[in-house]
Amino acid sequence: PAATDEDIVNEVIRDLSYDWRELDPEETLRFFAVRLADAKLVKSTSQQIIAQGSDFAYMRQLRSELKQ
Repeated sequence: PAATDEDIVNEVIRDLSYDWRELDPEETLRFFAVRLADAKLVKSTSQQIIAQGSDFAYMRQLRSELKQ
């Protein structure tokens, strides 16, 4: 049987890591964008999604402040 939206959301939530300080947000977005494209849930490439929908300057700033 085909996976429902709820099944997909539950799987993604289970796979999410809570060690967000250790993750590179751009690489994380790229990883999940590829998975969504593989599942044919998005038509954009990972590069398009990153270019159009992300600005990681705030994450870099937050990470540098938390290291101090």
